Amino acid sequence: MNIRGQKAQDFADRWENHGDEKQETQKFWMDLLQNVLGRPHALEETEFEHPTALGGYIDVLSPDARFLVEQKSAGISLDKPEPRQGTLVTPAEQALRYANYLPADEKPTTICTCNFQRFRFYDLNADPAAKSPVEEFTLDQLPEHLSIFDQIFAPEHSRIIIQQKLSERAGELVAKLHNALAKEYLNPDAPEAHHALATLTVRIVFCLYAEDAGLFQPAGSFDSYVRGFEAHRLRGGMLDLFKVLDTPYADRDPYLDGDLKRFPYVNGGLFAEEIEIPRFTDAIRDAILYAGKSFNWKDISPVIFGSLMEETLSHDQRRAGGMHYTTVENIHRVIDPLFLDGLKAQLNGIETAPMGEKARENRLREFQTMVASLQFLDPACGSGNFLTETFLELRRIENRVLEHLLHNQGVMEFGADTDAGSLVKVSIGQMHGIEINDFAVSVAKTALWIAQQQALDATESIAGQALEHLPLHDSGNIIQANSLRYDWNNLLSGSRCNYVMGNPPFIGHIARKTNPTLNEDMRLIWGKDLDIDYVACWHRKAATYLHGNYGASFAFVSTNSITQGKQPALIFKPLVKDGWRIRFAHRTFAWNAQSSDMAHVHVVVIGMDQSSDRISAPVLYTYNQISGPPTPKAVNHINAYLIDGPDLFIETRSNKKGTLSPSLTLVGSGSMPNDGRGNLILNTPQECKEALADPIAAKYVKPFLMGEEFINGQKRWCLWMQDASMSFIAFSHDCALLSEARLC
Repeated sequence: MNIRGQKAQDFADRWENHGDEKQETQKFWMDLLQNVLGRPHALEETEFEHPTALGGYIDVLSPDARFLVEQKSAGISLDKPEPRQGTLVTPAEQALRYANYLPADEKPTTICTCNFQRFRFYDLNADPAAKSPVEEFTLDQLPEHLSIFDQIFAPEHSRIIIQQKLSERAGELVAKLHNALAKEYLNPDAPEAHHALATLTVRIVFCLYAEDAGLFQPAGSFDSYVRGFEAHRLRGGMLDLFKVLDTPYADRDPYLDGDLKRFPYVNGGLFAEEIEIPRFTDAIRDAILYAGKSFNWKDISPVIFGSLMEETLSHDQRRAGGMHYTTVENIHRVIDPLFLDGLKAQLNGIETAPMGEKARENRLREFQTMVASLQFLDPACGSGNFLTETFLELRRIENRVLEHLLHNQGVMEFGADTDAGSLVKVSIGQMHGIEINDFAVSVAKTALWIAQQQALDATESIAGQALEHLPLHDSGNIIQANSLRYDWNNLLSGSRCNYVMGNPPFIGHIARKTNPTLNEDMRLIWGKDLDIDYVACWHRKAATYLHGNYGASFAFVSTNSITQGKQPALIFKPLVKDGWRIRFAHRTFAWNAQSSDMAHVHVVVIGMDQSSDRISAPVLYTYNQISGPPTPKAVNHINAYLIDGPDLFIETRSNKKGTLSPSLTLVGSGSMPNDGRGNLILNTPQECKEALADPIAAKYVKPFLMGEEFINGQKRWCLWMQDASMSFIAFSHDCALLSEARLC
């Protein structure tokens, strides 16, 4: 038996005579997940006692793995029906009922019934009614059946991984459409044409989504409409369609063709602006039809609009703006410790605290109102990934509240004319974004609209009735501006803002030196041109913007260079002086951008607040592997170097005025390789070995560490000939020249 099998056997031995559903379910599954299956972050990935619209609780739910467990105590038959919600159901039927009442993005594909001594697994893709288990075994047979868990928790079955793959597919389809449209503009690089192209692209994408999401009725309306035109007439048809989608029913031409009359009033501003629309070609018509038929846009994750933007912007535009698409995983490294973990903990406390149902209902309503009052700003929002994921998470929290309220009070308690307005309080109007690229602004707005529609779908499954989706009443607050030159208070007052967050542009201070516009941005924020990375401007501006709002905080993804060398003192010393502290931080980890042009950088996440109570201990996230999961640890204090220690700053000092102590040794030019040829550097272990084999050269071989080597644990060596005689140096120089001559 291998090591993993032995762990499974040990687990079976530990649990042989245990099995109380109420007291031991969480211990049982956490032991299995962590100690047998080797999932160290199982506690963060798994929900226990998840409330449902039926009034019951799901014993074990892993949303990402799409896995649900209905647990029974030892000795309870997995075939025995029990009364639940007024009917007799077996554990499998109860699990299926729970699964069917979950929102679409949480529905499992595998359910398991278990009584501590026996496991049964049902594949809902192959058997939606869960009539026959695909696998069944007893506790003592666990070592021979670990493969079923490998399948369930395989990365390719992960909800997040599947969404990423769908993102890539959607990005490819939109890129094809975007490129076909761009070819027909007379001057596609002109600002007006580029804006029109961006707007036209996202309008068509929204129509594709609305078609698959059932917002356009009857089904297939948009596809049928496009097919009704030959390519050379399709431009006029699209102009007519956009006008109809932006016109209230009462204001429409009563003699509209039937094909147009069937389309709803969308509103929201997406179809309001008159834009330049080029002639449509067969390639454009085919791209629209193919995108509609080959992909289900209802399943699109709106957060993927970041990768859509990456695919449709050129490489040069991307790099010039420092834009990289943030994965959902990386977004949560910012928003979870910034606010989401706290909100979930509050809700868990209300759900589980001992109190009467009326008191719990009042607490839940107060909590819902509080969540709906929060205001968020991403001042470099790109395509809106942070704002969209934040909105979706707030709506998931709100839907949990609604599950309790609707079960306890009934839908009619909200009013006889129950609609989304009376149920849902969280809105995309709470999301504020500033972005310099107009295409990204269009994408961000559309992503929020789609997120809003999908969240309403989830609420419908909880409420058990249809809710009004259109027209759109809220367009969010995304504006186009240079964030560093725009007064954020004009969009959202700093006194009203709760959280500032995002992923500002990654532009190093050396690259910035060649761009006068970026240098001027730096001077506007810091008062002078400092040798620091451009991203630091957002830290400084956020701190100024929120100063005095003691309940507010901010967090940004940044290049890790701002925590190294002389930058920490320049960036963070003024912030600490103004009363800010680092409340949480992720130390260096590998950035993985979700696009076809991956960004290979290493980043940190830094979250800061100016809380006067300082009750909560700062949390430092560290990484054993540069691309692995983080380990959180509560610490006493996090300083600018992301170390648990006091605020000490290492600053550059000069002796030009003779102010330094005579006992200090002066530093020259450090270890800069300035021979102009690199002949003194030994880049590989083989080169080092060859140098050490020479008894004379070996005396001068020294380790050579610069920033990259020090940070990433790499090794290089050099020939350090400070004490070598001039005759030896001249001899070495002649040998190098002779070697170069032979190579030539």
